[in-house]
Amino acid sequence: MARKQASEISSLTINDADSISSGYGLIDYVADSTGLFPRGAIVELAGLKSTSKTSLVLDTIAYNMHINPNFRVLYADFESMIYNQADYLRKLGVDIHSPNFVLISPSTMEEGCNAIRKELKLSQYDMIVVDT
Repeated sequence: MARKQASEISSLTINDADSISSGYGLIDYVADSTGLFPRGAIVELAGLKSTSKTSLVLDTIAYNMHINPNFRVLYADFESMIYNQADYLRKLGVDIHSPNFVLISPSTMEEGCNAIRKELKLSQYDMIVVDT
């Protein structure tokens, strides 16, 4: 594979019909130029505690809500951290009070799965996040 210059990487465009961009061209490029989050696929972000996995997802949500006001997110917050980070989310550009951002804070995995199933019967989402 040929190496790309930084200027080429920064000008990459992502086919938004096939993927959800992270908003970071280099990260999307490393993800095979398809965007970090392929539509219709399950993507697991794994890593050590406090390595910005949630921050990357929240940045992705903020970026996509900014470029598409109709971008819909279902966020299952099993750690109940979102409400505690309202100022941080606002700085990122995530409006947790938007009708396009549905937040559930289940106590158990079973409760979360049931809530997700229920929401999927009611509406379609561009991105579903399960934050555990």
